[in-house]
Amino acid sequence: MEIKDYKQFDRNSEEYGYIIQHSRDIKNQYSARDAMFQLYEDMYNMNWKHDLRRRKAADTIKPTISPTARNKIMGAWRLLISQDPKFKVRSDTAEPAAVENLEKFISLMWQRAGKVNGRPLHHDIILSMLLYGEAHVGINTLQDYKAFNPDDKRVDRVGKLTPMFFDVWNPKTGYPEFDKFGLTAFYREVQVEKSWVRTNYAALLEDNIALKKKLDGPGWTTLKTYYDLKYYSVDLDYDNIICCEHGLPCIPIAVTMSDGSALFDRSDQSRQPLLYTLAQSRLWERENLYLTVTTSNLFAMGCMPLLVWTHDLNSKLKINNDDGVLKADLAKGESLEFVQSKGFLTTEMQNMGQMYKDYIDKSTVLDTAFGESGGGANFSESSLLSVASRLPLQSTQIQCGMALANAVDLALLTMKERKITYKHDGIEFSYKDIPADYEISCKLDMTQPQERLQRANEAAIILANGLASKEWTQENTIGVENTEEMNNKMLDEKIEQAYTEYRIQEIIQDMQAKKQQQEQQKQQVLAQAQQQAQEAQQRSIQSQQAEAMQEQAMMQQQQQMNTGGAQNIPRGQQLESDILAMVQQQAMMNNMNPTGQEQMPEGQAERLGGGGMAGGMPPEMGGILPGMGGMA
Repeated sequence: MEIKDYKQFDRNSEEYGYIIQHSRDIKNQYSARDAMFQLYEDMYNMNWKHDLRRRKAADTIKPTISPTARNKIMGAWRLLISQDPKFKVRSDTAEPAAVENLEKFISLMWQRAGKVNGRPLHHDIILSMLLYGEAHVGINTLQDYKAFNPDDKRVDRVGKLTPMFFDVWNPKTGYPEFDKFGLTAFYREVQVEKSWVRTNYAALLEDNIALKKKLDGPGWTTLKTYYDLKYYSVDLDYDNIICCEHGLPCIPIAVTMSDGSALFDRSDQSRQPLLYTLAQSRLWERENLYLTVTTSNLFAMGCMPLLVWTHDLNSKLKINNDDGVLKADLAKGESLEFVQSKGFLTTEMQNMGQMYKDYIDKSTVLDTAFGESGGGANFSESSLLSVASRLPLQSTQIQCGMALANAVDLALLTMKERKITYKHDGIEFSYKDIPADYEISCKLDMTQPQERLQRANEAAIILANGLASKEWTQENTIGVENTEEMNNKMLDEKIEQAYTEYRIQEIIQDMQAKKQQQEQQKQQVLAQAQQQAQEAQQRSIQSQQAEAMQEQAMMQQQQQMNTGGAQNIPRGQQLESDILAMVQQQAMMNNMNPTGQEQMPEGQAERLGGGGMAGGMPPEMGGILPGMGGMA
């Protein structure tokens, strides 16, 4: 059910009259607050409304505005935005996995909503808390925007990013009303362009001819928005665009205060932001006066120096500039000299300037909180001094986190009430996933490197001595918000590291096995080569021995032939016996194995032992030797 479908009231109804009167009453309570807000803005924007008079002839007054107030705000703002906000969800009924999923969705929604707005949402919220001591955040749904602007082609593209949107408003335009349970009514009055109204309320203006005519053309108009626990109204100079019962469980606006106290009834005193002391004490204005006086004196002394003319009473000073050079015509004994100044700033004025600086530092935040050196201190001392200097920002830091948590809480409550489901880019979140007893907190961290080291040492000591649980130590010392997610990541890293080490060992073993196999192959090749070398060497030796024996036998035969041989053996028989012995010996040597043992082919023994011709000769030798085979 859309807002425009609820019960409507026209401008003449009793309900609309009540809304108009209540809006005026709420606004009248904040007149003093608005004046202070304007002063804070002037200090931040360096807009000094002074009443200094100028001379007619020459302007010797040089108004100089102090940047101190702006620098203090910007320094504190930079500290608080130095890290992204960390959202934490607690629930006694939801499963840890569901809580973790909700936290991831909140962070994603907050980040993408800031992307739609063009800058991170918490940047403006923190600046509002520092400058005004108050933050107003409006909660919107994509469904409502689409209903009011059906022709906007950006809806489908933006809807893929986030289902909820947040508007950070200037607190000077908003007027909240509270009771003991929180916000009960909210009225906002702001100057907007007519084109903005035509774009954002196109569907509601279709049937309102009078309003469409009033919004024709360029220009500005006053847009008034009202919420209470029952009614919702938007009107334009008392011509209502919409007035209805909204049917929501709460007002979709988060209003959070920072420094100050509800003990004070006046609206300008219950809000005491960072610049409150400077504004009330007028220290900022006094510093402006001091800078103006010193700068004006410096200008006056530099541009109009004092001269002393020593002369006779009857003399007249004549100065000419005929050739572009100033010349003084002086009589004998006369002189024209500059007054020797002891300095543009007296000691009293310098002391006053230092006094203003000390007062301002004590009233806001010391410059050491923003990184300024603490004199001759070392790194550790400077870090500790920086931590101590940020103590005035502790309250603002906590309240800024509360402002962010309140805005997200209202967004989730709206999603649950309107039954909104988000499903894009592989991310799915339903209003059914929101626990009934959830509690949201947000933390803005300003921790510096030295503090992180100190907190890590504290956590190690606590865990080593068993003083607290690991979850408590992670959350309260080193700032781990989602301890379960962190433990899972640590476990994943350990598993990954163990697997990596295992794979390294496997690779080393494979390399060693391959190297060993290659060494074995090399040894086998080397052994085969050595064996072949030995066999070749043995064959060479055997061949040499056979040649030597053959040569010896031939020599013996020759000797016998020369001497006629032995007396009892005929010459032919002796020769035949010698040749036969030589052939047998050669055959035996050719059939020896590598170890020197005889290895005769099959049948060779019979052939050599007499299975053929007489004398043991093989058949193929028959008829060759003298006296054999029938030859003479």
